[in-house]
Amino acid sequence: MKNLLAGFAFTGILTCWLLACTKQTSQDPSKSGQGAGTLTLSNQTVKIGQPLTVSLPQGVIPTSIKWSVKPDSTAHVSVDSGHAMITFTRGGRYDIWASYSTTADSSKRDSCGGTIVVSDSVYTPPPPPPAYYSDTVSVQHDSLYIHPFPDTNALMLTAQSTMRYGCNPYFLYATSASVSTGISLDFQKVIYTTGGCGGMYPATSLIDLTGSVSGWPNGTYPFSVKYDGTTYTGSLTISSTHYTFSWNNPRVFITPLQVNR
Repeated sequence: MKNLLAGFAFTGILTCWLLACTKQTSQDPSKSGQGAGTLTLSNQTVKIGQPLTVSLPQGVIPTSIKWSVKPDSTAHVSVDSGHAMITFTRGGRYDIWASYSTTADSSKRDSCGGTIVVSDSVYTPPPPPPAYYSDTVSVQHDSLYIHPFPDTNALMLTAQSTMRYGCNPYFLYATSASVSTGISLDFQKVIYTTGGCGGMYPATSLIDLTGSVSGWPNGTYPFSVKYDGTTYTGSLTISSTHYTFSWNNPRVFITPLQVNR
């Protein structure tokens, strides 16, 4: 089974109502003060694996900023100046907080917070280019980080580049998975939109192996990643309690190497 997947396309920026930003002198965003504006979101609701772009109020130029998602989750937060791109790996209701300072005194901070609802369905990206707002680039000078996590007795992966690209960048890749041959991933290019979301971010894609490995018996299977034309190999061991990777390669990294099943 081989299917071509492309994750994460550009979505128009929408301003959504969130909790007002607050003036404070503590890094605890739960302490309220005078209102100072609202955050800007790219969507009011998102699916698992769908990028959410979050921005500070217009005109705010922070000297330092910290983004957080509560409750703590496996959400990936990539930041650039007054913007962040967040992708969620589980459905639910999450609070997003931005704590920032606009002065040299970092103890005097403002904060903005709000709520995003992530549905339980997995994001299906649109087809790859050609499209007027998209461009592609090779992964020749980049490295790749793969983060496994369990999901309802199955296995899902997020793939993230080291380099930063344009708006909402994602990988064009192919997967192959079977009990007899194991799992093969082939990362071919990075696709990114050419403007509109603000900031430069790592390419990020969600790889859903739920329908592939959930019924596999316990055992050790080949696991390979083709990246920039080179195939890197290792293995995946499935037990009753864990997924464990055996992996040691110079450009493709898997972390953590073991997750609960």
